[in-house]
Parts: sequence; structure tokens; C-alpha cells
Amino acid sequence: MPASNVDFQECKQTIKEAHGARLLDILNADRKSRQILCDGKLCCKGKNYFVHKCVLSSFSDYFKTMFRTEMREKYEDAIILDRISHDRLKVILDYLYTGYVEVTADNVFNLLEDAEYAQIEELKRHCSKYLLEMITVENCLRVRAYSKRYNLPEALEKCNLTFADDYMLLFNHEDFGNLEVDDIADLIKNKKRECSEYSVFCAIVRWVRKDIASREELFADLFMLIDLSKVSDDLLNEIRVEELVRNNIQCSNRLVDLLGERILLPAPDLVCSPSGNVAEFDGVITQPSFVLIGGRASSCQCGIYDTKTHQYRSLPMLSHPRYAAAAVTVGEKLLAIGGSSFHTFFTASHKQVELLDLNRPDCWKTLQNLNEPRRALAATVIDGLVYACGGRSYSTFYSSCEKYDIQADRWNSITDMAKRRAYHAVVQLDGSLFCIGGHDGKITLASCESYDLQKDSWATFNDMNDSREGLAAVVLDGKIYAIGGFNGTRQVATVEAYDPRTDEWSYVAPLNVVRSRHGACVVDGKIYVAGGYDNKSAPLRSVEVYDTTNNKWTVEFDLVKANLLISLVAV
Repeated sequence: MPASNVDFQECKQTIKEAHGARLLDILNADRKSRQILCDGKLCCKGKNYFVHKCVLSSFSDYFKTMFRTEMREKYEDAIILDRISHDRLKVILDYLYTGYVEVTADNVFNLLEDAEYAQIEELKRHCSKYLLEMITVENCLRVRAYSKRYNLPEALEKCNLTFADDYMLLFNHEDFGNLEVDDIADLIKNKKRECSEYSVFCAIVRWVRKDIASREELFADLFMLIDLSKVSDDLLNEIRVEELVRNNIQCSNRLVDLLGERILLPAPDLVCSPSGNVAEFDGVITQPSFVLIGGRASSCQCGIYDTKTHQYRSLPMLSHPRYAAAAVTVGEKLLAIGGSSFHTFFTASHKQVELLDLNRPDCWKTLQNLNEPRRALAATVIDGLVYACGGRSYSTFYSSCEKYDIQADRWNSITDMAKRRAYHAVVQLDGSLFCIGGHDGKITLASCESYDLQKDSWATFNDMNDSREGLAAVVLDGKIYAIGGFNGTRQVATVEAYDPRTDEWSYVAPLNVVRSRHGACVVDGKIYVAGGYDNKSAPLRSVEVYDTTNNKWTVEFDLVKANLLISLVAV
């Protein structure tokens, strides 16, 4: 039975392909051994590769132009290539002779670069197909950059779609800071899902600050791409105090117009209670009270809670956001130390320190900066000197400590702690400084250490029963109380007290609500604990009070708003 015309054509094509492959096999073997038929030599970084100009020019437009036009290389036997390494050139030559290369996550970007250099479109297509399979949220920024550089439209489109699945992870990615301004603008314009506009603002600020000398002038154009109408009142206040915004008249005017429309900012001399009553601030701090500073919900705000009436009265706005900051009082002076802005919490911390005179609480005064930028630090006061210990900035956790002399307005370093610590607690008892728990960048700590002022040295004391980070600690009746926190697995309600006479920790009554990253202080002989995270990582409003006479915690009232990573100071 005669073969069909289709079968004949398929057979003919198979023979043709096999013949071509056989020819390339012969030439490939020739260049690797005897070089009888070779008519060119590529010289690269001290290595020589014999080649056939007809093969190179058939599959590479770069060599096609070199050998088929009147370039000098057309007539030279030895051609110098110095823009590619010899081992990568070997891979390219193997591909030109065999049509095969193993594309992997380790070599795909090098292959793309070399394929672009040698103008090998088929190799670029192979790489593009591989990239389409490997794109994830974690690598899409890098893949997108190469896709845009080497004109790979399918890979570029998939990267853009991948971004839409998790813009928050994208904005916090380590490669985000390496993008060009046009890339940033494209990402903002092409958001395909709901994404917090405040998160967009935070990402822009981080990107600009990575190279502020050359990028600050680009900030305004990116800022104008943010839909501020979707930003809450509290977060607009966070944006308002950002230095990049304040230093740019275009950005400031836009924000002022929007704030004016909302009549957002209350007068600083007004006070309010949780019930919403408003009264004039009379400049008198009632007793007993505590001051709440900063936190996630209102990092630039500061106010006083009367523990008897539960009334809240606002104090002047802080000059700098105080998220995960520390606060202490030296006499009638209230100090806010370190911390970060909400939008820089996962990156930079700051050094700024400021003071509010509680006798005349009209404005905050700038003091000498810390020596190190710190957030999630802890601080206390001994003999009129402020001690700031540990903390973190970016991914660095500190063991370093420094002390501040308010009269000299100067910070000086003291001996480092034995452990790196952030999200820990520091208290003073009988003239010594005690540092408790925290996180060292790897694990949650149960360990504790004390600082001897006279010897300028640290010594360990007995571990807590529970590991704790994000705890609060206070001193009452000669004992240290470690309250709540995160034990490495979950938020806890447990509380334990340390007796320095026996060097022992013992449990007391637990909190009513599990919480971590809260604030605590002693007012009128009772322990007050406010805010923090609950067991679902939701911020808390409740204020609990501990009475040592009956070993009992009572939920007494609520903060004006839920908050965490706050500073609480008795006044």
C-alpha cells in the first residue's frame, strides 16, 4: 500500500533533521579534537576555543553580523572576547553546536545575559519558559527586573500577576530597594487587588531612604501616586510627621488640604475621656496617673490617664514616631527614647530622644541622640541617670547599652550585656539594673542579668520559669514582676515574681487576658498593665490592675483606642 503524501513529508523532515544534527555532531567533535575544519578561534580570558564561523553565524546574530559584514573579525583567525567569562562562553558554544543546555535556578540569569550579548533568541526563549515555571512571590522582583531588561513579555506579565497576590510581601522584600523609580511607579499603578495605601507609602519611604541622596527628589512624584483618600485618620497623622513629606512643599500641601477637609487634628490643649467628654487642659497633672506614649495605633501621640476617673487627657504631639520606644521620668522630666515609625518597623530604628517638662507640658524638646539607633529597647533610671539597654535596628539585635546624663545632655556607652536582647524588660532595684528575657535574634529568652554600676559589669541571675519576649516588668515591694509576653510559641497570661533575697522566681496570679508587647507601671501601690497583643495577635484596649494584697488581677477600664508596643510611665 503506497505511503500517503503526509507520511512522506514527515519522513523527509525527519531525515532532514537527523542529517542536520549529524552534521553538527561532526563539527562539534571536530572543534573539540582535531580542529581540521575549524576556521576561527575565540580567545577569552586566557582560554582558546576553536570554532566554525558558519555554525556561530547560523545561530547567533552577534556572530552573523561579525562574520557576514565588513568587520575586521571577518578576516581574523583569532577573535578576542572579553565581555564574558571563559566558562560561560563554553556553555554558549556547547549550546550553539548541540541546541541543548540545562537551565537551572543557578544559571538562568547568566544564560539570559549571555544570550542577549550573543543575540541568541532561541536560548532566550528557553530561559523565558524556565522562568515562567519558577516565578514565586519571593523571587518575582528579580525575575521581573531581568524580564524587563531582556524583553521577556510573558515572564514580565506573570510577575505582575504574582505581585497582585501579595503586595505586602513584595513591599518588604529585600530586593525592593534595588528597583528603579519607573519600576516602583509601575507597581503602584498596576495594583490589581486591594492593597493598603499606607503600605504603599511605607514602601516608598523605605525605597527613598535606601539612597536618599539621589532618590529624595523622586519622592514627590511617587507620593502623588498614593490614593490618600483611602488612608485612615490615624495613619494620615503618621504620614504627616514623616520628614520626607514635611520637607517637600508639594507633598505637604496635598496632605494639608486633605487634613483640612477632614478637620482631622484636634487642638493639642483639649482632653477627652473614653466616654467622649471633652474639656480644656488646665496644665495640672492629677494624681495618681500614668502617661501612655506612642505605640502602633498612635505613634506620635502622648496622653495621661487618671487611674481614679479613667479620664484621658492628651499631651503635645511627639516630634518623632515612638513605636516600640522606651520612656522614663527623671524628676518631673518625661523622656521618650528611640523607637521607630510604624512604616519602618521592620527595617530602620531611630536615635532621637526628646523631653517633655511635666510642670510645663507645652512642647517636646529635642535632646542628644542615642549612640545607636534602637527600637524594642528597654530603659530605666538610677540616681538620675538614664540607662538604655539592647534593642534592635534592621535585623541587628544589640547587647550594647548606654547611659544618659540629663545635666550634660550626653550619652555614654557602658559594658555590653552578656546576651543580645530586644523586646525585653529593664528595671532598677536597690541601685542595680536588672535585664529580663527578650529575644536575641534567634530564640526567646528566659535568662536574666544584672548590672553593677560600680564595677561596670554584668552578672547572670536565676532564669525565669518561662521564656518571654514582649513582656513588661515592674518593681513593687522589693520584688520584680515579669508580666505576660510571648514564650516562643504563643502569647501568655502568666506572671512571675523574683525575690532577690532568694534568687528565685515564683508564679503569682495570671492576667485575665493573655498579652504581649504591652506596657506596665506601678501607680499608687498597684501594677497597671495596658494594651498589647492578645492570643489572636489582635491589639488590646483593656487595662488590668494587680493588687498584691489579694493576689488578683482586675480589668478596670479601656484605653481610648487599642494599642501595642507602647510605653507606660507612672507620673
